[in-house]
Parts: sequence; C-alpha cells; structure tokens
Amino acid sequence: MSVSAGARFDAVAPMLARTAELVMRSEPVPGGLLVVCTRAGVAGVLPFGLADVERRISVTPAHLFEIGSISKFLVSVVINQLVDEGRVSLAEPVVTYLPWLDAGPHTERITLGHLLQHTAGLVSGVDGLTDEKAQAWALRHRRSAEPGRLFHYSNIGYILVGLVVSAVAGRHHGEELRRRVFEPLGVSGVATTVRNADRARLAVGYAPAVDDRPCLPGDSLAPAPWLEALGADGNVALDADGLAALLRLMLGDGAVGSARVLSASAMTRIQAMLAPDGEPLPELVMGLPATTSRYGLGLNVETIGGATCLTHGGGMVGYASFVLADPAHDLAVGVVTNANGDCLAAQLLARHAHRVLLAGGLPGDPRLELSAARLDPVARAAAADPSLLRGLAGTDDSGTEVLVRIVACSEGDRPSSSWSSGSPAESGALISLRDSHSTGAGGAATGLRVVTDHGEGALYRDLYGRFATDHPALRTVFLHSAAPSSSWSSGSPAESGALTSLQDSHSMSTSGAGTGAVGLEGHYRSHNPWFPHFRIVRRGADLYLTAAGGVEAPSEDEPLVPVGAGEFRIGAEPYLPERLTVVAEIDGVATIVDLGDCRYARSTCP
Repeated sequence: MSVSAGARFDAVAPMLARTAELVMRSEPVPGGLLVVCTRAGVAGVLPFGLADVERRISVTPAHLFEIGSISKFLVSVVINQLVDEGRVSLAEPVVTYLPWLDAGPHTERITLGHLLQHTAGLVSGVDGLTDEKAQAWALRHRRSAEPGRLFHYSNIGYILVGLVVSAVAGRHHGEELRRRVFEPLGVSGVATTVRNADRARLAVGYAPAVDDRPCLPGDSLAPAPWLEALGADGNVALDADGLAALLRLMLGDGAVGSARVLSASAMTRIQAMLAPDGEPLPELVMGLPATTSRYGLGLNVETIGGATCLTHGGGMVGYASFVLADPAHDLAVGVVTNANGDCLAAQLLARHAHRVLLAGGLPGDPRLELSAARLDPVARAAAADPSLLRGLAGTDDSGTEVLVRIVACSEGDRPSSSWSSGSPAESGALISLRDSHSTGAGGAATGLRVVTDHGEGALYRDLYGRFATDHPALRTVFLHSAAPSSSWSSGSPAESGALTSLQDSHSMSTSGAGTGAVGLEGHYRSHNPWFPHFRIVRRGADLYLTAAGGVEAPSEDEPLVPVGAGEFRIGAEPYLPERLTVVAEIDGVATIVDLGDCRYARSTCP
C-alpha cells in the first residue's frame, strides 16, 4: 500500500466523497474530515460538509474536531513513557500515586494496568460533575466491582490515569501530552485540552434539536452545548495534521518518521496487555468483517478481514470520531465529524474507506460503492433478518406496551402484506425485501410500515441495529421485542394490535422483594448534556431504562434489577457497578433519581 498510497487514494476519493454525501443525508452529520495515512506519510485528506451550518462554512483541514475517547490512547502513550522511565509501574496500586483516592472497597487493589484495560471494576462515569478531581472524589459514593476480572468501559478510570500523569509529572496531563508527543512530532495546531480559548478554531458541534426521541432522517439539528474538556478520558481536539500524526503513531512501533515518542517495547505492550473482552463490534457498519475485539492499553485490538488492527471511537457532545490502523497492510484511516457523540457515521466511513482502499476499487465498482439504498435507514429495516421483526412492540406516551404489525408496501401504495402473527417465513412478506435494492411493483423502493389500530408510520433501522418509527403514537422510544409474559388484550396479537395495560403507568410498584413500593415508570430529565434524559418503562414483569439518544446513554435498553430499597442495578450482569437510586418520592411516585452523581427529575412532559 505504501508505494502507491497517494495514487490509490486519488482513485477512490470520488467514491468516498459520494459516500460521505450519502451518509450526511441519512445520518445526523453536518460535516467532517477523512484522513488516510501510511507509515511514510499522508496519503490523502478529504474534507466534507459544513463546519458551521448557520454560516455555511465548509470544513477545511485546519478545523479542529474533538476526538473524545481516542484521547485515551494518547494518555496511554504518556503513561507508558513514564513506565519506561521507571517513574510509574502498571502493576502498582493507583493509591501509590493518588493517596487520597477512595474508589470503594477494592481501592487498594486497583492498579494502573486495570485502569488502562477498563478492568478496574469502576462505573462508566460520573458526568454530573465537571472537574477531574471532583469526579474522582465522588467514586467513594459509587459501587465498584472486583478489579482484574472483567472488562467494563470506564471514563472515570482514564480520568484517574490523567491525574496520575499530572501528579507524577508535576504539570497537567494535557500539557505533558503536548510536550511529550505532539511537539516532538512537529504538530502545533492541536488542542491537548479543549478550553474556551480554542472554541473559535473548532468546527461547530451539532446534536439533534429534539433530544427525547430517536433521531430519524429529516429531523433538525442544532448547535450542541459547548463544554470545556480537560479530563484524560477525552481532552484532545485535532485538525488534519494532528489526526495524521496520531494515525501514523498507531501504525508504527512508537516512531513517526525519524521522531520516536515511544519505545518499540512500550508500543508492543499497549497491544499485548489485553483485557478479557472489549467493546462490542458493530453489526451494521459496512466494512470488512471484524471477528474479534479485545481492549489493550488504550486501543481496541481487533481482527478485521483476518488481519490484526487497532481501533478506537470517540464521542463528545457535538463530535464523533473513529480511527483504524492496519499495520499488516500499512494503512490507517481516521474520520472526525461534528455529529453528536452517539452517532456511528464516523465509524461507518472509516471502516468502509479501509475496505475500499485495501481493495483498490475504482469509482463505480458495484462491490464497493455504498449506494443510497444501502445507507437508507428504511432500506436497512427492510433488509433485516425476518426473525428480528417478529413480535416487535413499541411504547406509547403513557408507558403502555403496544404490539405492532409490520407490513410491506411499495412507495405510494397501501400496505400489501404483514407478518404480525405466525412466522414471517410463512407469510413470505420479507423474502423480496432482504435485498436492500429490491423494488415494489411500480418500480419504487419497497418499504416497511408500522401499523397499529391507531395509525401507521415508516420503519427505520439505525446503525446500532435498533428499530424506530415515525408512527405518531410510538415516536419517543425505540421498538423492542414484546415481553413474552405479557397478556394480550383480546384474541391474537395480530387482531388486537395492543398489549393489555397491566397497571396504570403512574402507580406501578417495583418488582422484587425488599425494594420498597415506589412508582418508577415515566420520563426523567436533567441538564446533563452527556445524557439528558431517559424513560423507565415496564415490559411484562420487568422494568427497563431506555434512552432515545445521548453520548453516554446506553445504546440498548437496560433492565433495572432491584438490589435494595430504592436502588436498582443498571444491566442484567451481576458484576455491573452502575446504579439508579431513588432520591425523593411524592405520594409513592419517584420524583428525583440519581444516576452517576447526576440528579434526574420526573418530567411532566410525555
């Protein structure tokens, strides 16, 4: 790849530019940068879209974009430099360097290595607080799991890593990063902490204008809240030059050209000290198949198309990014966008560009070109495995679970078939739709409709694999598999179209002994831009936390498991440390709850 990297990029750049345009139509992405590198240098830079929608300013290579959690690799580089210097040890307890730290009953056993691998057993974050030390101090009030056993992604863990760097080096970890990494690489335009003084150089970050419902194509975007970013879990903003330097560092053995910033043994250590598991692999991001993923020291180590690759994503309020380095093929791709941090479009573009560049495809190659149909969330829904559409249900504004019928139709036609009851395979309704390029009888693209007794709407599928609809009664929550224990109001699910309301949604009691009877179902809001709102809904006998969006919101519905009076574990696995706690109730109904040191109040809006 290295000899003809620039020529190959030039050959496929028009295809990648078209793909970026199509992605911006189907996903909430105003603009971004795509950078391709080899060990020898930059193969190409592709700006796309707008850095400022209101002023119609196009993205340029000089615009800064926050890279979010990709910053974790950079602080790992610094901490591994300190390891090589004998100033810290990955096997040493963190309290050796932060003696004031209290992270629960396992504090003395948490090592630097645990933090870097996300195996420290800490909560994912405490986003209700801003300052780094304040978040670290708040850990004494959080649950924790036994360290060293299981992978559980933790932003606060990397905030602690940054605090260790600051304590050992005697200067803020962001300044240490600048001095130790970017200055030796000759890169000066980056921001190693994102402060108000840097704001004018950044592309404007955007988020869905309406944050309490799934974002669908055509929904409006608005400038995202501005936040300074100082913690080592996501403190860096890069332009095209800075992103290229990071990609080349990921590709090599610790050197970029003639500048060595990390020993070869330390770079090997970053990739070889692996956690038992890693971040989940995406199902709907179009690229070479990724078959395994384990987390090293600040990077995912994946097997992609049979090759060992290094990846990481980053999500901030108003910014989403992804980097992929393929050392075996001397190729690295990075994409930064000014889409909100829970948007997977940067990952889609990076993985797709990796595939296209390896194949050396020509513009128009049908094997490689991502057409509008393949990117359209309606077409993705139509191409879904039929079994995923069996027994889908939604939740209306009152919290009632409603079974839906999924029907196939051509554009402009009334629904022609359905598979709400019985087997989808028996009805045959999906057979012609599994190819996302299929068309209806009139030649128009075929779609799927969500139908209930009270209306209908289109069916969409996002890049996480979640189903949503613009059905007016089911707009606020992603669709889900109907609770098998639920009872139907009358006849078969296909005949009724709705689930029996088991109890009034404002007077439901929690399940489980010893939890206390408090009504939890409802809509909760905060002023936390990382995770502004969620809903608690009942499905059968169980409670679930569901969120329509948010950088730190879960990407799938999480069960709420009662573990004490007014306290619920978030997630089914017993080791998970996240808790939702009832802080206040009025007349037996939860009014204020705590999640991650952030208070959420029950909303009077649906």
